[in-house]
Amino acid sequence: MVLDVVARRGSEKNERFLYRTAILDSSRTVRRDAVRLTREMGKTANERKSRIQSVISEGSLTAVARLIRDLTHLSSVKNLTVTEQRALKTLTERFTNIWSICLNLEEERARQRLSQTLAKHLDNSRASAG
Repeated sequence: MVLDVVARRGSEKNERFLYRTAILDSSRTVRRDAVRLTREMGKTANERKSRIQSVISEGSLTAVARLIRDLTHLSSVKNLTVTEQRALKTLTERFTNIWSICLNLEEERARQRLSQTLAKHLDNSRASAG
């Protein structure tokens, strides 16, 4: 993962580490991913909560998919807050329900495909860092 080291640090130090990484890391890919992650998810738990609420109220399937992707990515580098965990679970369930209807799949198969897609995204992030 681009920011594997973040997972080994205390959660209260992760945000500061992400900012430092975005500025100082020698890898352009790592800097880009750190900037994207902090920009899209917000710097603080309150900013992330605000984004979650905004996406939920907007109801756009694209925005929901992006938020699921970003929360999944964030969960790989730091512990999610309870609000973030609940949102990820709820939004993932809603998304797979809609996706299963659209693709005429069983819900379990839709969940598997989403999990595979998210895992591939995380793997690609890791590979681009190396």
